[in-house]
Amino acid sequence: MSITKRAATRRSPDTRRQNILNEMSIQSEYLDALHFAVWYNTRRCRSDGRIPTEAALKAVEKASRDYILAGQARMLTPRELKVKVLSSGRRTRTTRNWTPDAAREQQYSLMAGTSSKIKA
Repeated sequence: MSITKRAATRRSPDTRRQNILNEMSIQSEYLDALHFAVWYNTRRCRSDGRIPTEAALKAVEKASRDYILAGQARMLTPRELKVKVLSSGRRTRTTRNWTPDAAREQQYSLMAGTSSKIKA
């Protein structure tokens, strides 16, 4: 009878992070920041004209909870977390609307479609 040594299983950093976040609980002073983050992100979705589904709302709540827990672990104040939530929304609203120019893209062999000059 031979005894084989089992290899140690390694956990990825992502699973360690998730375990830490699942074990932590949100302190009372951070609850207001959590409610603000959920409210702000769902309001952004509704202002774009999209009605969020239950799955999307749960995803927003989980992502906001993880973000607040990470900020709590880094000893950020709830006010700083609210500012960070607001700044993340502003960054996405300042992007330009991209309009394609098919003739120019085909001239430079970009993604506008297959040109007759390009061999597949």
